[in-house]
Amino acid sequence: MPDIKNLGDYTYNQILEFLPSALEIAFASYCEFASKLEGEDAPSFKKHHDACKAAILHIELLLKLAKSVDLQNKNHIEDISSQEQKNISKLLLNAQKELADK
Repeated sequence: MPDIKNLGDYTYNQILEFLPSALEIAFASYCEFASKLEGEDAPSFKKHHDACKAAILHIELLLKLAKSVDLQNKNHIEDISSQEQKNISKLLLNAQKELADK
């Protein structure tokens, strides 16, 4: 796993601040979009499902980044508050659970 801490403290802290809201927004957006199938013809169905797959891939990439941050924070816990660490870990677990249920 690449050492994201080498990105520099400023960029690393930006990632830590960005991740919780990015995961929440991406997952809420996916849930809303996935529940709205417009058009019942085959091309509309395919476009909708392709868009859903793209959204899931986006969420999976955010989860991979969150895992990397979460694992590295075990070694660099002084970089963020314990509440931020709990938020990242909680979002990671919730998103993984939700994706597993889909």
